Amino acid sequence: VLMAGPGCTTAQPATPQLTGTTWRAETIMGRPVVDASASTITFEADGRVHGQGGCNRYFGSSTVDGEQLAFGQLGATRMACPQALMDQETRFFQALQSAERWTIEPERDLAHYDEARKAFAVEPGEFEIEVGASSRDLRLRTRVSVE
Repeated sequence: VLMAGPGCTTAQPATPQLTGTTWRAETIMGRPVVDASASTITFEADGRVHGQGGCNRYFGSSTVDGEQLAFGQLGATRMACPQALMDQETRFFQALQSAERWTIEPERDLAHYDEARKAFAVEPGEFEIEVGASSRDLRLRTRVSVE
């Protein structure tokens, strides 16, 4: 997922949280996202998730237990878009449904999206975010540079 975005572990976790964060995918199942299209996910405190699949808005539920991550059934609007975006969205939803773990690397905490400032607040550095069924089956990956 951004991800900056959703599968992630730290060697010595500093108790990072997904709650209140928004992630944007840059790579989905080994393929870059289409141009500037957005496949995003926001994690709410009550376990709900929502975002943009690439073409349609979606919503659903998630369960986070330590590094374990699972998504419930996802619902989405049903707009038609160019085939490339529809294919990206299908890969994005497949990646979410197969996710089992999450990690954040390197060993720095990424801050959450600050709604009051309408901006992400994070320490400077290079970050790689990965989501997948396991460390050997990564479905989403992105690198984030914060100055």
